[in-house]
Amino acid sequence: MSGDTILAAVGPRRIEVIKAVREMTPLEFEDARHLVDSTPSIVATQLSAESAHFIRVRLQRVGAATTIGRHV
Repeated sequence: MSGDTILAAVGPRRIEVIKAVREMTPLEFEDARHLVDSTPSIVATQLSAESAHFIRVRLQRVGAATTIGRHV
C-alpha cells in the first residue's frame, strides 16, 4: 500500500518545519520554503506505509499537522 504525506498546517515553528522538509526530500531551501508556505501540500508521494509514517512523525515533532492519504 502506498500513500502521500500531506503537510496540513505548519504551526509556530516554521523554520524547523522547513529544515525537516529539506532533510527528508531533495528540495533546496527556496523550494522547501515554498512547499511549507503553500499548505496544504504534499511532502512526499507514493511511499510505503512505514516511510509515510516516518515523515509524518518527523514533521509532527516540529509542530506541523500532517495527514497520510492518497493524492488523486
